[in-house]
Amino acid sequence: MPAGLRRGPSGSGGGSSPTSSTRPARSPVTLIAPAGVTAAHFPEAQILNASLSEPQHLDHVDADITVQRLEHTAYQQITTALKVSGQPSHPAGP
Repeated sequence: MPAGLRRGPSGSGGGSSPTSSTRPARSPVTLIAPAGVTAAHFPEAQILNASLSEPQHLDHVDADITVQRLEHTAYQQITTALKVSGQPSHPAGP
């Protein structure tokens, strides 16, 4: 099954507004997701063939990469960790 790639926004996060110093810097992001469900949302995305075991060129980073499939359990563990990492922080202690 092909995998679609999407590059996110990038930038330093800086600026002259008073709140800019409290915002984290933004970094470029590459998402590899099943093309069957994501291609319609990202029509400009590069498509890779996840069935191949040899390296494929990834234009976003100008490098050859090998796409590996995850078992469903590993996928769930990663997505759960990402959901938790996106939640607001809470102060430690009483």
